[in-house]
Amino acid sequence: MKKLAILATAMAFTLSGCGGDDAYIAEDNTNTQPKAGDPLYVTTKVDGQEVIKETYKYYALNDSGRLVAEAKPEYDSAPHIAIMHSRKVTSMPVVYKNAMLVQANSLPEVNAALISAFTEDLIAALRAHYPNLSMHEIALQLGDFDQSIEDLHLEYEESGLSSVKEMVEFYETIDKHFPNHANAEGDADHFLDLCGLSIYQFINQIHASGVTW
Repeated sequence: MKKLAILATAMAFTLSGCGGDDAYIAEDNTNTQPKAGDPLYVTTKVDGQEVIKETYKYYALNDSGRLVAEAKPEYDSAPHIAIMHSRKVTSMPVVYKNAMLVQANSLPEVNAALISAFTEDLIAALRAHYPNLSMHEIALQLGDFDQSIEDLHLEYEESGLSSVKEMVEFYETIDKHFPNHANAEGDADHFLDLCGLSIYQFINQIHASGVTW
């Protein structure tokens, strides 16, 4: 994969066109390297009103590719990954609901155990594809999917594929065909959404057209 990215522990974004400032804010409880078990709070605001609050927990990624929830000295230098544990959606004024800015019932259910297991499967698939990379480098590859782990899991559930390994191979093939396009994976996902196709359906149509994939 082409680019490396890591989730910052303190960040703030301003979304234009939302009618407010500091529309999306994520903040950690410290300014230092996170440790396993540390929380990360992500808040979405509109016109200063909090509409979504998400709580994540950091996990250390050990040398075996497992997520560890307990902080230990031997994991201080290990890569850390934040997994969503809860989401609170605040009732919004009618004008915002009509604008479909946020729909609580459209947000996927939060299941930290399921996402953690998926993340370990994803790490294992990346390690199989990149056998010579260190665990730090493998963890950094997660940023190349251009979406959160939670969104990746939802995409996998809807992909029609039989294994996480197949999904990794799909995006690596996208990478191979667009070597100079940094956001190829995210754009491919957006394209499939626009076409109403799952990854499995897209691959089948490619093969049916006689195109070498």
